[in-house]
Amino acid sequence: QVATSGDYSQVATSGDYSKVAVKGDHSVIANIGINGIVKGAIGCWITLAEYDEYNIIKCVKSAKIDGVKIKENTWYRLKGGEFVEL
Repeated sequence: QVATSGDYSQVATSGDYSKVAVKGDHSVIANIGINGIVKGAIGCWITLAEYDEYNIIKCVKSAKIDGVKIKENTWYRLKGGEFVEL
């Protein structure tokens, strides 16, 4: 589990089943671990990876937390190439 609260922070992890949370403004979160999840503040960018049943990457996707399509302080996972709220 990784967390940061500073503005303009950049956080990345690749551990399986890892969790990353950011509270600072304009931060970037990248969790490319198997079954990784992320959450952050409005204005932050998130990146997640999705793996197939053989643990081979099949999709990597990024999005900006806008409070509408991607909600603030809400855990997300990538499934079927889309961000899924947990």
